[in-house]
Amino acid sequence: MDAESEKSTSLQQTSKAKTNEGYQSKKSFDNIYIALAAILIVAVVVYLAYFYYNNHREPKVRIQPKNCFAETLTVVTDIDYNPFSYVNAEGQYAGFDVELINEVANRLEMNLDLKLMNWSDAQKAVFSQEAQVILNMETDYVAQDQSIISTLPTVEKQYVIYGREIVSSITQLYGRRVASLHSLPALGLNREITYLPSYKEIFDGLKNGDFDFAVCPIQVGNYFLGKLKLTDVHPSYAVSHVYGAMVLLESNRELRDRINPILRDLWREGFFAYLTEKWVHHYYVNTTFKDYITRHPWIWPSAFLIILTAALAIMYLRSKARERTAREEYARQAKYIETIEFQRQKLIEANRASEQRTLEISEALISILGARDPNLNGHSQHVQNLTLLLYEHLPQTLRSGINRSDLSYAALFHDVGKMGIPESILNKPSKLDDDEWAIMKKHPQISTEILSSVSSFKTIEKWVLYHHERIDGHGYYNVPGELIPFAAKMIAIADTYSAITMRRSYKDPKSHEQAVTVLQEIKGKQLDSELVDIFCAIDQDELLRCAPANLGAFRKW
Repeated sequence: MDAESEKSTSLQQTSKAKTNEGYQSKKSFDNIYIALAAILIVAVVVYLAYFYYNNHREPKVRIQPKNCFAETLTVVTDIDYNPFSYVNAEGQYAGFDVELINEVANRLEMNLDLKLMNWSDAQKAVFSQEAQVILNMETDYVAQDQSIISTLPTVEKQYVIYGREIVSSITQLYGRRVASLHSLPALGLNREITYLPSYKEIFDGLKNGDFDFAVCPIQVGNYFLGKLKLTDVHPSYAVSHVYGAMVLLESNRELRDRINPILRDLWREGFFAYLTEKWVHHYYVNTTFKDYITRHPWIWPSAFLIILTAALAIMYLRSKARERTAREEYARQAKYIETIEFQRQKLIEANRASEQRTLEISEALISILGARDPNLNGHSQHVQNLTLLLYEHLPQTLRSGINRSDLSYAALFHDVGKMGIPESILNKPSKLDDDEWAIMKKHPQISTEILSSVSSFKTIEKWVLYHHERIDGHGYYNVPGELIPFAAKMIAIADTYSAITMRRSYKDPKSHEQAVTVLQEIKGKQLDSELVDIFCAIDQDELLRCAPANLGAFRKW
């Protein structure tokens, strides 16, 4: 009776200690959670501040022309085509096209003579051969004029209709006043459109009420909405999708052919993505977001207060709830310590019994396979032991991604699909013909079909399926070496060594030395070079203990 009382007291003390320990652990966790939540809130505030600052400062052209070469590249473009080309507040050339042509000129190893001017003057400069290149002309116009040619596209633009009214069709513009920089014959608005020399004049006219609508690339138009504070003007209907490119006279075809490879390289290097993010998205995304916030000034403080209040409330309620239930929860857990431990031991025993039954069934299945094909008698267990031996000699970095038990079953069952191959093919003493060989090559697929009925073997299906694949990609299914599972490469080495050293009805066994020589000859072509070197470095006695005659003594599960 005293012993029972002492045992009960001991259990109560253990339970109380664990309860206090759990409570302290929970309290520490709550403090960590609150600290992380506070850090998250601060991070959000810092991010929003950075976002605001980063999107409200004007980008700078990072790349400057070197201008130390023998040749000079003369280039013109629009002076008022933000964000592609414009003069910034400091009087410097800026924009997507400016930074692009600076980089292109440097790669051409040519000095850059860049001039920004009205678009009409820029076109005249090219046609009068005062300049070699004009930037960002729509490729549609190039197709209409045989005297000019274009490079690869450098930018993608969407022309939309801007106005105080939202339109959903071109027909809504009939009889209205429309401004545009370029001719738009396909729209049928010749009577309505007034052509102006710059987008600045177009949006000034829109602001002053001289025009009802304007047709403009959305990237450029959004810039002018922000610059002129046109909060009541919006983009609506998209009228065309075009590409801009560098345009040259036909006589400058050789220069065009030098520029195109550079543009291809810049696309591949991600330079255009960088320019788009820096210049086009800067105005396209930020302006619409800024306009929305300008129209709804309460969003910033309201969103911040809601997020902050909700976060603090959630943290506080979670902390209090855990504090109330921590002691009770851990007290209940302590009460069932003995029961949990008892059930754990039962589960361990049941798991061992299950593994033993799986082992017995596996051995029976492999025995049946050996009975059908005497050449395979002991081969599966041999490959299994060789594979596990190779696994034990792998560096920890290579071994960490492979479950040893899964590898053991995969090696054991690698040839189980041969149960589906006719005995006339399995036991044929002479060389298989093409049709018979095609049937034989199906055994990995049959193996996976057999294994697929066991849910715990899902991981090993591809290991078994690809154990006859080659590093050079000329295996059964022509799988490239880099796609062959690492475990399948291990099984392939063990399978090859076993096939060489075991006696078959149609051949005598070869020695360990001969097998190692063969493995070294085919590594890098059929087998993985690194794994072959590790396998061949294993002591010969260890490999010989894997032989079928030693299966009972060597088996490792």
